Amino acid sequence: MMKRKKGQVVFEFIIAALILFALIFYSINYVSRDFDSRHARFSTDALESRVLRVSEYIMSSGNGIIGEWPFLSSGMMATLDNDCSSDYELFLESINLRQTFPYEKYTHINIMVTTTESDAILLSCGRTPPDRGGSATVTRYVLDPGSGEIARVDITIWE
Repeated sequence: MMKRKKGQVVFEFIIAALILFALIFYSINYVSRDFDSRHARFSTDALESRVLRVSEYIMSSGNGIIGEWPFLSSGMMATLDNDCSSDYELFLESINLRQTFPYEKYTHINIMVTTTESDAILLSCGRTPPDRGGSATVTRYVLDPGSGEIARVDITIWE
């Protein structure tokens, strides 16, 4: 048997270390390649759940735009339009669209109520949605008692 000097590394050890590092690199790469798509899916799901919650609040009778189901209330729509246009940030807080953790940011909203036959705009509240993606929209249908037409309520939120 040959006597080794200090500091010498066996060839088999170098090969084993390279294989170990290659396996670690492959494992990290394999696990992290789907991270972006999963994060994007989570963000989309979170926006969709928030827009559904907000639409339930806005379409409820008593605090939304519905007087008696399924009819719109012009007085409640005027109140919502006034709240939305007078103090937008306070309006977002009232419908719980202000996030404070881990940092303060607002989720913006656009509420558009139009008649389906004549395309008359009954209510336009909030900011204009961006052209880019990253928004969620819910469409609801109710009756407009003034014209007797079906009204389309589009609620869009984005960050």
